[in-house]
Amino acid sequence: MKALAAFALVVPLLLPAVAAANAASRSHRSEQLHYAISFPATWTPLHVRGADFARVAPDRNGFLSVSVTNGVLTTNNRTHAVKYSFGSFGRPVKPPEIEQVPVPGTTGTQATATVTTPAGRFSTVCVFLATYKLRIYTVIGVVRDINAPGAQFDVAAVLTMIRSTAFFP
Repeated sequence: MKALAAFALVVPLLLPAVAAANAASRSHRSEQLHYAISFPATWTPLHVRGADFARVAPDRNGFLSVSVTNGVLTTNNRTHAVKYSFGSFGRPVKPPEIEQVPVPGTTGTQATATVTTPAGRFSTVCVFLATYKLRIYTVIGVVRDINAPGAQFDVAAVLTMIRSTAFFP
């Protein structure tokens, strides 16, 4: 609960950054996989093995990818997926904040944490998981160095992109 309170204090500080992150956006829509996501027009394509969609910020400090696999999320595989997602980027400073998030078409689970990377940097990792039409959607947003200049814009953009995820028939 303290972490949520701290996050609530940070969000108003990010509002100008969110406005800038949304200034010019584009959408990716996959008819085959039944999802859509909006992203800043300045973010460029990135190849991520196994991802259907990936983008990188102009400063190369912010990243987002969407992966889709067949299956259904259960409590067990959701917990495993969240732990695995964070573990691949570093060690969480404290346990991720996890919340259920309603999105068009379904409800997803979002988890956010600051991690310490093997290089000693602090990164923000945000994971969104959802099941729709017997598929598991994993959206991962990473801000590689939260102390880098402009990192607040990358954090705002990642959160905005994740919240823009929608599912359709």
